Amino acid sequence: MWVKIPPHLLDIDSYWIWNHIKMRKFLANERLFYYRRIFLDERVRWALKYIEENLDKKLTLGAIASHLGLSRIYFCFLFKKEMKTGFRTYIIDRKIHIAKELLKNTWLPIKTISFNTGFKSVSAFCHQFKRRTGLTPIIYRRKAKKKSY
Repeated sequence: MWVKIPPHLLDIDSYWIWNHIKMRKFLANERLFYYRRIFLDERVRWALKYIEENLDKKLTLGAIASHLGLSRIYFCFLFKKEMKTGFRTYIIDRKIHIAKELLKNTWLPIKTISFNTGFKSVSAFCHQFKRRTGLTPIIYRRKAKKKSY
């Protein structure tokens, strides 16, 4: 699929992020098809699609629950029942997964990656990253780049 690249995305890192965002929206629809075969509850499918498309924004349990017309407690119960993990844990894991891809494939600064993945601060990003992977983002990048060469 050929797409005209906007002029402000001519450097490789900006292009990669732009392409990654476009692919993420495509993959969200593909993932939704996969989830449709597994999950019975349409509300959880909608929540997953919304989360995938808006990972770079602040996502709250209350906002998604109210949009679905459910209480926060019931939506939390429903999400955990279907996904086998909590709402907040799922969102942070998805953000860390995207950050890992950006760390492997680009030379973007950690600060840029943290804000592109929706974290409020670099320290919060580094704390969650180390908690989930056991490595700091810088060490993870070094190891990932060393493996690729």
